[in-house]
Amino acid sequence: VHTWDLSATYDAKNIEWGMFHHDIYHTGNYHFVPGQLTSYSSLATAYNNGRKLVRVPNTDDLWVTYESANHIFATFSADGGKNWRLPVLVGEGKFPAISLAPDNKPHLIWLKGSDQLLYSKYDGTTWSTPYLLYKAPFHPVPMTIPPAPSFVVDGNYRGHITWKIQPLGPNGKTARICYAGFDTKSPSLLQPEVVSMVYYGVELDYEAFSCLALGPSPSYEPYIVWNDNGQILHRSKKTGVWSSVETIHTGISPRLGYPFVSIYGNNISALWTEEDASGLSEIYRSTKLLEDATWSSPTDVSGTPGNSTYPVSANSAYAVWCDNTLGNWEVYLINHQLIDVENVSKTTASSLYPHISLRPTFRRDYIYFIWAERDRTPYEVKSKVVALPTIPTPYFVIKASGVEPSPYCVQKDTYFVFGSEPYQSVDAGSTTLVYHLWGLNPEMRYRLEVVSYHESSGEYRQMLDIDGTEHKLIKFQSGIPETTVCWFPAATYKDGEVFLTITRKKGDWSMVAGINLYQFEREEVEEVGEQAKGATQTSEGLNTSLPKVYALGQSYPNPFNQSSVIKYQLPVESDVSLKIYNVCGQLVKTLIQEKQRPGYYSVQWNGKSSEGRSVASGVYFYRLTAGDFSATKKMILVR
Repeated sequence: VHTWDLSATYDAKNIEWGMFHHDIYHTGNYHFVPGQLTSYSSLATAYNNGRKLVRVPNTDDLWVTYESANHIFATFSADGGKNWRLPVLVGEGKFPAISLAPDNKPHLIWLKGSDQLLYSKYDGTTWSTPYLLYKAPFHPVPMTIPPAPSFVVDGNYRGHITWKIQPLGPNGKTARICYAGFDTKSPSLLQPEVVSMVYYGVELDYEAFSCLALGPSPSYEPYIVWNDNGQILHRSKKTGVWSSVETIHTGISPRLGYPFVSIYGNNISALWTEEDASGLSEIYRSTKLLEDATWSSPTDVSGTPGNSTYPVSANSAYAVWCDNTLGNWEVYLINHQLIDVENVSKTTASSLYPHISLRPTFRRDYIYFIWAERDRTPYEVKSKVVALPTIPTPYFVIKASGVEPSPYCVQKDTYFVFGSEPYQSVDAGSTTLVYHLWGLNPEMRYRLEVVSYHESSGEYRQMLDIDGTEHKLIKFQSGIPETTVCWFPAATYKDGEVFLTITRKKGDWSMVAGINLYQFEREEVEEVGEQAKGATQTSEGLNTSLPKVYALGQSYPNPFNQSSVIKYQLPVESDVSLKIYNVCGQLVKTLIQEKQRPGYYSVQWNGKSSEGRSVASGVYFYRLTAGDFSATKKMILVR
């Protein structure tokens, strides 16, 4: 057994970087076409763990990095990828990864040769001269850096990197997953920490890859996921101390890899490729809240008859991967509700190594893609944007926490469990409950849902206070969950945090079953109920690719007390009927009865009957019939 000093000792000042030009049409054999991205490398956007696409929040401004013939390029689009600036040559190497700093300027790392990690940043005019962050040690055993590093810059301008090093020669199957952080304003040689030793046998096809994501501000704790000999593993570093290694999943065979991790608020999601019993590779996903101890059981996300690999995700809302079901590799997309697998690339070439960025607005999700087309040289780096009806994904999920308060509940007296439904477990305060939410972005908008519940007699009342500026009275009856919805006033979270206070007004306790907070970019945000007049219908026609299957979504919010939105999709023109029924099977209201074109639709019901009268609290069913398709789902109205 050998031990190695992993510290880089190379003198960066002695490196001869050569001449790098920043405004070029030609460099050697390269020819750049305005508006089109081309590469002489079949691994132009490889791999999934090193992000190649970033977007400036609240805009269509995109930054992309890719490799061409062992050179690193970066480029910019101000219109969501329709047109690209001429690529800039940043340095020599391969496998770049890009991240935005708090000033929305891009930073890059990449691999040069097989033993160096280089770094450069953009100052608004030019890219800096590449800086050597790390050189793999040569003694006592020569070490190498296999592909590919993963990289994120946090809100304090600190860079975080994870990568793998392994010895050359016969010991090459033993590797180390490393991590290091550095100050991007004054970079210096990395002092790596060994996150894990990994070993993979000769019979395995999947190398060990590691992927990095950061927790919310202000701590920006690193979370690393990697694969090792048939397992998906995880560690995090909190208050300067690494957690023990957690096993997310152990496969039925050792053939699994290409992990990807993303964090959205307090939600963490891991994706990976794994061969099933039939020998086909599928994409699996496991999730948890950052404060939870265990990961969810893996879910087969792709579920296609072909092979699937190189997964990525955005905001825990969408999963994207490559799939060869149609005979050639294509880029596929699915939402977190696991309906409507979508072929995004739709080309005759092999489309591989996708990367995405999500722009969530209140009405629509805009998903930006890049990937590499690999059938002929020069290869093309393709880009696309797809607009879909928003399927809200909570940014923060706060559950009633039992004996020990959650990290977000700063004041409570006790808790109650009334039953097995999630809303039947509640935090309780003799007078007041207080919750603290942090890591909020002043450039975003936030929509709050508070679920109140009790099983004592009569009506309870409590006052919701948002940072002392917004007040909302909540009334809730015994045995009926009450969902209260409101937007955070922008002034309440300018400092990146909000305190929620729930004060008892009537009843024995102030009681909260759960809190969901949704984050949206500022464009197109609209208050709930603004158009709630009967059944308000919207055709979600911006999606340039039509759905492949019929689907009926769960109404939102549910339970509701003012209005609820029902979303559905049609793959072909259909005679559509959407109706509301009560628990006795009696028709309450017909929302839609017409022929509709293929596409995505949303309908809003305001809790009124066909006669315009407000209906009573209770359980209702909505039924969609379209062509040969029919589906029924439940919704709960509480007054």
